[in-house]
Amino acid sequence: MSISPPLDRTVALTTVSPRASAHRSSLLLVSCAGKAHYKDMQPSPKPVNEAPLINVWSLASELGLIIALPLVVLVLIGIKLDKYFNTLPLFIILGMLLSFAVSAVSIARKIRRLK
Repeated sequence: MSISPPLDRTVALTTVSPRASAHRSSLLLVSCAGKAHYKDMQPSPKPVNEAPLINVWSLASELGLIIALPLVVLVLIGIKLDKYFNTLPLFIILGMLLSFAVSAVSIARKIRRLK
């Protein structure tokens, strides 16, 4: 006793019709019985990956805060100290220099953590 394959075999052929756009194609199903059936194949939508964009904006805003926050705080402290000691530009300049150093160290630590 031999087992014979089923008589109705289906062969799938992918064709691109001239009417269809470049992204659409039709699937032609041909059976051994001679019947042809067309099925429209839609391309699967590409997943939108927004995570890298969010990470970039997050990193940019964090670096902006790392630079701006010490600068504003230390310059304001410098202004108050200059008014108190009557040494107008001295503590403002020291506050700016100290904020640059603090920002540089913070950015270096952040870069080291990213690697």
